[in-house]
Amino acid sequence: MKLKNMLKRVSAVFIITALLLSCFSMGAGSTFARAASSKISISPKKLSMEKGDKKKLKVKYKSAKLKKKTVKWSSSDKSIATVSKKGVVKAKSSGTVTITAKVGKHKAKARVSVKKKDDAFIDVSDAYKYLNDFRTKEGVWQWNEKNKSKTFFNTAGTTKLEPLKRDAALEKTAEIRAKEIVKLFDHTRPNGDDCFGAYPEDLTAMGENIAAGFNSARDVTDAWIEENEKYEGQGHRRNMLSKDFTLVGIAGYKHNGVIYWVQCFGRR
Repeated sequence: MKLKNMLKRVSAVFIITALLLSCFSMGAGSTFARAASSKISISPKKLSMEKGDKKKLKVKYKSAKLKKKTVKWSSSDKSIATVSKKGVVKAKSSGTVTITAKVGKHKAKARVSVKKKDDAFIDVSDAYKYLNDFRTKEGVWQWNEKNKSKTFFNTAGTTKLEPLKRDAALEKTAEIRAKEIVKLFDHTRPNGDDCFGAYPEDLTAMGENIAAGFNSARDVTDAWIEENEKYEGQGHRRNMLSKDFTLVGIAGYKHNGVIYWVQCFGRR
């Protein structure tokens, strides 16, 4: 029993001595080395981007000597964002990535967050102008049902078409329909109802034009004009030239880089 106790005491003293030596060694700094502080940094350190965007990062130097050395750029995940030799970051997909700049032995990092482009309605003011410019043009025409003659407007002895008035209620309807045709590109709503179920109830006449993939109000209006089509292909044109309509609401909704267009026609 005494021997065991002595062994225990010796062991305890050895352990304590070892711990003391370790602590002393740590305190003296003989077994640990501090990392040298980096003499470069990246500006900005944090960056928020949308898919498809390009932005440039800059290296800031604490030592003038380093400015003469080449900067090596790298991305922790090239599927999210890439970086060029000049520090230009290109956002490719949603996520977070670390961009590193290395100059000699010195490194600096920036955190880049990438998100999808926000869905948003675009300014459609020009779309109203292009529509009414076409509608009120002298000598504008459309084919008759048998494609044997044309009906002309805005000339002597023909029907004069008045500009369509921009209607707030129909514009809200157009915005609803623009979002809906992202899900179902049709004159039937995603819930199976007819498109006119989204229109104000006080209308006595209604019409609708839809389109997708055109990048400007001019382009989509030109497509709807259908100048080179026969009667069967001039449905959009006939809506724009109909004397039954006096009001219109237009919307353009951008989703994943594609613009969805709607013209909602009406009369009260």
